[in-house]
Parts: sequence; C-alpha cells; structure tokens
Amino acid sequence: MRGDRGRPPLAGRRRGLRTGVLLGCGAVVLSGCASMPDNGGLQAVEASQRPDSQVRVFAMPPRENAGPVSIVEGFLEALTSDDPQYTMARKYLTEKAAKSWHPEERTTVLTDGPSTGQASRPSAGDEGRTFRLSGHQVAFVDQQQAYRPEGTSYSKTLHLVQENGPKGKQWRIDGLPQGVVLGQSDFQRIYQSVNKYYFALDEESPGGGAQSGEGSGSGSTSRQKRLVADPVYVRQWIDPLTQTVRALLSGPTHWLNPVVTTTFPSDTRLRKGVKSLAPDDDNNLKVPLNAKADHVGRARCKEMAAQLLFSLRDVTSANVSQIELERSNGSQLCVLSESDAEALVEPRTSGPSDDQYFLDDKGRLVQMSGASHTAKDPKRVPGPLGDGEQRMRSVAVSRDE
Repeated sequence: MRGDRGRPPLAGRRRGLRTGVLLGCGAVVLSGCASMPDNGGLQAVEASQRPDSQVRVFAMPPRENAGPVSIVEGFLEALTSDDPQYTMARKYLTEKAAKSWHPEERTTVLTDGPSTGQASRPSAGDEGRTFRLSGHQVAFVDQQQAYRPEGTSYSKTLHLVQENGPKGKQWRIDGLPQGVVLGQSDFQRIYQSVNKYYFALDEESPGGGAQSGEGSGSGSTSRQKRLVADPVYVRQWIDPLTQTVRALLSGPTHWLNPVVTTTFPSDTRLRKGVKSLAPDDDNNLKVPLNAKADHVGRARCKEMAAQLLFSLRDVTSANVSQIELERSNGSQLCVLSESDAEALVEPRTSGPSDDQYFLDDKGRLVQMSGASHTAKDPKRVPGPLGDGEQRMRSVAVSRDE
C-alpha cells in the first residue's frame, strides 16, 4: 500500500513486512500440491488494486529515540489501523495533544492518502519540526458519520517537539488537525455503509423534524408508516452493530432531518455503562435504554424497535431477528420480531410506478400521478427538494432505492 499513501520508505517497509507474512502463509498451504516456479519473467502489480475487506491492521507504538520522520509516518500508519479509540495513534502525540485530539470529528478521504513534505526550517525560537500533509480530497465523513463528496486540494501541517519522558527526550506531535485523514483504499477497507431508518413525514405526521414522534405517547395507529434510509459509515471491525444503534439513537443526519421523524424520545441513548451490544444464541438483541424512554407506550415502543430491526439489516456481522427494548431499571419495555416489524412498515416501492417527477418553472421538484393528465395535478414533494430554497437544474429519481 505504499503507493496508496505516497510516503517515504518507512511506511513501505512496514507494509512489506505484513504482506510478506501473508505470502509466507500462502506458500506453506500450497507446498503440498505445487512447486514454486524458479524461472520466467516478472510482472509488476499494484499493491492496493483491490482492497481486501477481510484484512485487519494493527498499529505499532513509536520506537525509542525515533526521529521526526519516523514519528510522522508511524502516526499516519496508526490512523489506518483497527484500533477502537486510536490508542496507539495517541502514543505519537504529546500528552496535551493526545487529550485535545478528536478523531471522530471528521474523516478526510484522499485519492492516494496523505503525502508528507520535507520538514520546514523552524522559525526563530522554535526547536520543533513542521511537516506538511497534502493530497487531493475526494470526500469526507462528518461527525454524524454521513459521507459527503467534496473534491478539493488538501493541505495541513503536523508540528513536532521533543517531549521529556521516562527515557529522555522523545519526538512527539504537538500540533495536528482534528479528525483522521486516509486514502480511498484504506477507507474502503476500514468503513462500511449502513442504512439507519426513520419514518417519513407526511400530511398526517406531526411536525418538528427528528423528534416529532415524541408526543405520540401510548397512542396507536393501524396505518402503516414509511421508512426512509439514512446512509452512514461505520468502522466495520469496531463493533458495527453497537455503532449503528448509537447512530440511530442520535437522530437523522442534517440533510434528511427536515423530512423524517423518529419515534425515540429526545435524548434517548443506551443505558449508562453499556459499552457493547450482541444478539444471543436465538438472535434476540436486548437494547437497554436510558430513563428518557421509560414511559413510552407499547405501540410506540414497537415502532422504535422496528427502526432498530431495519437499521441492523445492513450490518454484515449482525444476525438479529428480534429486538427487546429495556427500561433504565432493566425491565422489559417491548419485544418485536422481524415479521411483526414488516407488518408495521409500509412495503418499499420497487419496479415501475405511474407517478412522474419533474422540475417546475421555479426549479422545484414536483410529483404528478401517472393516472391523471390535468394541469392541476402536480404537487411539490415535501422537504428541501420541493420548497424551492435551492433551485435545481436537473433531477433523477431512483424508484428502487
């Protein structure tokens, strides 16, 4: 993956060692049925042509008395590891910088990973070293875990100083940008896309965006509701099931918020002290909630559970067929199976549809039933696409999501 990062030889040597171990294992397996060729030509291959989603990467701590270049390269390598809290990456930072760095704030995706420029000359009175990280940004993942394409040039700096430690002065990073930066192939290996689901707002839904379902109490409705997908990215080796549940509870992303609602009361989170969730042998998942959901009625509770069941379908490591929600005291709030969840939710539209969509003279998206041909039929679609705040030039509709 050295070519992916565009870094000096140190990172290449580390990856080369990892690759060598994998190839060595392969040679042992094959030795019983084939021999290693000892002649023929060589063919160059790209190390990161096809990122293997099954490969896990573990970071190494900084070496004793490592120079500034090694510290920078080791830190960037640690950002691509499967370390849940980036504990190893923080070892490359000063104590103060480690406390103030928030990797979850933003993940910047570059075409080929960050390139490291030569250390600049220190200014007067500065005994540290400054390195420039550069590359072409293609997208970023924001704090809500939403993926946003954005092509632009990327340029940030890392500043290093010598910090006193148990083994004398050691180079460490004391100035760095918030978040994480990595290349496309590493992003594809580390992250997976999942859809969390919220109920669509319509004429019969109460207003108020993300928490508008809060006032439904114990009320019940026989009308099926529509679920809308809200795609986010989670780290696929770092408990993606629990990540997805937490992301769902935190509410819809900003772009979808105006047109959906959640049945979870405001500030509903996992019960304090709950670090991880996992289904039991019967594929039943217990989800302990905090006191905000203690007084939710049974009908609304089942809608909450339906949101969870549909959201966990995209998590490849999860196999959940039933959700059991618990109050803050551990008592059962409600239970919902997959079949019951299907009955609560309106089937998603797929295949051909008679409805037509187009832009009106003000650039707003409107909908017209294909069964009628009168000029009075077009209606503006709900939400930002139909309100006219952002005039559009063209539109495309995916009928099967």
